[in-house]
Amino acid sequence: MKLENDFKLVPMSSVIHLPDLILRWPFRPHVKICKEIYSGKLHTYLIIREFRSVDNEVKYSVTKLPTKYMLHNMAGQLFSAIVFMKNQVQKIESRKTSYTLRSITNSMNNLESCSIDNMNKYAPQFAYLLCKYSHNKYFSVFSESEVAHDISSDLVTLHDCMPGDRSSWIFQNSQIWPTSSPYHFRKSRRKEKDLSQVVHFCEQQKKAGITDKRALARLVDDCFPGLLTNAEMGGLLPAREGTVVTHHAKVKQGKKLRGVI
Repeated sequence: MKLENDFKLVPMSSVIHLPDLILRWPFRPHVKICKEIYSGKLHTYLIIREFRSVDNEVKYSVTKLPTKYMLHNMAGQLFSAIVFMKNQVQKIESRKTSYTLRSITNSMNNLESCSIDNMNKYAPQFAYLLCKYSHNKYFSVFSESEVAHDISSDLVTLHDCMPGDRSSWIFQNSQIWPTSSPYHFRKSRRKEKDLSQVVHFCEQQKKAGITDKRALARLVDDCFPGLLTNAEMGGLLPAREGTVVTHHAKVKQGKKLRGVI
């Protein structure tokens, strides 16, 4: 990925982090942010280093981040360090006051809108669209309808993306939020883990002919790194289907599947 060599030092208060802008423009932020970047009205920056002055003011060394050269896997690694200049965001909002409104008819169960509750699922989909639509590498004209449709698509057309189906993609809080955010260190709640997607992933693998539980466990860990505890893995892939087992038995089965014992 190419980075510009032009660095500048800016106060932390003068930038808006990517996840904060997503929440600030909650209804279809993928369309709005990609459109503004594509049009050149919103510039993407990457935090290179953080400094603290003698008067305790935090400043960032930033450089422009050309999204044209960004790959999805890389976007996942950089997500929490991507920022925008607050003055650019405010200028856009002065012209497009509807950007900060939330749809009252849209359900938070899908990915048209974003909140804290679905950010873990939304962020990897947003990163994919950022890599695909926020520049003219693949499309000479920006299509709002195409971006809006693609957020819920299962089709992957880019290289170097996260493994597994798009519906199984998850970013952890530490990937999404900067260390200055209280959400960075927050442990994932059960609803954020969304184990139903892991169950669906296993079902799809079984339909594809992968029935060995150790092999399934490896695939789960590859596609959902760090998401499942040993007990959850043992409950997902029990030694005997249809049996009710204790927490200790689930932990033992999970370790067995992962080759720990």
